[in-house]
Amino acid sequence: MFLVFLSCESIRKPVEDSPPDVNSQPQEAQEAQEEQEVQAIEETSEETQIVPLSDGVFVLCYHAFTDNPHDITFPINVLNRHMETLKNAGFNFITTEDFIAQRYRGLNNVLITSDDGNRSVYRAYHEVFKKYGIKPLIAIYPSIISIDPFALTWEQVAELHEEGAFIASHGYEHLYLHSAAYRRAPNASRKEVVESKIILESKLGFDIDIFVYPYGSRGSEIVKLVEETGYKFAFTIDQGIIYREDQNKNRFELPRYMVTNSNVRHIFALMFRTIKENN
Repeated sequence: MFLVFLSCESIRKPVEDSPPDVNSQPQEAQEAQEEQEVQAIEETSEETQIVPLSDGVFVLCYHAFTDNPHDITFPINVLNRHMETLKNAGFNFITTEDFIAQRYRGLNNVLITSDDGNRSVYRAYHEVFKKYGIKPLIAIYPSIISIDPFALTWEQVAELHEEGAFIASHGYEHLYLHSAAYRRAPNASRKEVVESKIILESKLGFDIDIFVYPYGSRGSEIVKLVEETGYKFAFTIDQGIIYREDQNKNRFELPRYMVTNSNVRHIFALMFRTIKENN
C-alpha cells in the first residue's frame, strides 16, 4: 500500500471562541489571499507523487471553525473555500453510512469528520456543510456536552444527528489511551471507551458504532477493548488513504488526515494529484 505521512498536532479539547481580530484584513484582501492559497495548492500538487491503487477514501479531520488564531481552527469562510475547492476538483463527499457499506468507487471520495464537539460545528454545518450536501462524522466526548461554553449542547447534537450527521464517541474526558496510560490507570482508560458509549447512547437514543481515539493515541489493549465494547470501526490520525481492500482488515485503526493551517496545502495537493493520476 502507498501511504503519505504528514506532520500533525495532537490536541486535548475544542478551542474556545475569541472575539474577531480587529486588525483583520478587508474582505477583498481576504478573498485575494484565499485565491492565492488555492492556486498554491494546485501548483504544489504537480510535485506530489502518487501510486494509483483501487478504490479508496480520504478522511479529513477538522476541529473548530472560528476566527481564533490557532493551527486547528478555520474561519467559516475558509472552510467554505476548502469544500468549494474539493467539489470543483471533482471530489465526492460521502457519508459515514456510505463508507461503512463501501458505497464508493475510485479515489475521489472524501469523508469529512470533526473532532471534539466544538459549538462552532453547529454553525459550520448549517452555513457550509449542508450547502454542499455534506453529512459529517462528529466525534464528541460527553463530559463537556451542555457543560462547557465552547461545546455543543445535547439538543444541538440531537439536531445534527436528525440532519444526517453521524455521531461517534471521542472518549469520555478525552484522555490519552496509549499502553502506558492504560497500565497507569486502567479504569480511567476503560471509562473512555465503555462509559462514553453507554452515556452517549442513553442521552441520544441510538447506537454509537464508531470510536475516535483521543489524540489518535491507543495501545493494543485499547484497540482490543474498542472491539469488545461493540464498536464497528475506530479512527486514528495516522495519515493515509483508506483503500477498499484494507477497510475491514484495519477497521479499528483507520487513518485520517488531520487538517491544520500548517498542512492543508500539502493534504489538498496530495488529493488533487491522486485523482489526476487516476483519471
